[in-house]
Amino acid sequence: MVTPNALYLRHITHYMKHKIILLFIIACTYSCTSKSQSNIVTTGGDDAEMNAAIEKAKDSFTVFTAAFNSKKSKYTSFTIKVPFTTTEGNEHIWIGEISKKKDDYFGIVDNLPESTSEVKLGDKVKIDPAKISDWMFVEDGKLRGGYTIRLIRKRMTEEERKTFDTDLPFVIED
Repeated sequence: MVTPNALYLRHITHYMKHKIILLFIIACTYSCTSKSQSNIVTTGGDDAEMNAAIEKAKDSFTVFTAAFNSKKSKYTSFTIKVPFTTTEGNEHIWIGEISKKKDDYFGIVDNLPESTSEVKLGDKVKIDPAKISDWMFVEDGKLRGGYTIRLIRKRMTEEERKTFDTDLPFVIED
């Protein structure tokens, strides 16, 4: 039997997950000089800061794994970003509703893909940890991980950053 509190927590978690992704997409529209017609940020493979953020995410994935495996209620909104091939390179897409079976991670495509035909919104996918480009979760109301989000936020003007931060359901510590 599902209690009203469990339903409420499920609703809040679902709401936060989608709001996080929506806000990330909105943030992307402010950040890079090269933008497509949609809200997707386009960066070149030679973007040294973005490549460093991706490497930091890969190097610190054990933090995500430890939090996820702990099953502690203070950790919520687990999401992993992975690249999918396109005709022009890769499209990095957030995968939510993370689950783990043995050592394998699975999740649901949470962004509407624009350039890749490998996946569709709502597809269940297996995640190869070697290919992740970012990860995030919320711990007691604070963002953990989210290195590409942090970079995009850093590239915003002060005014854009204030608006972005006001709308977030969590805090990004500098």
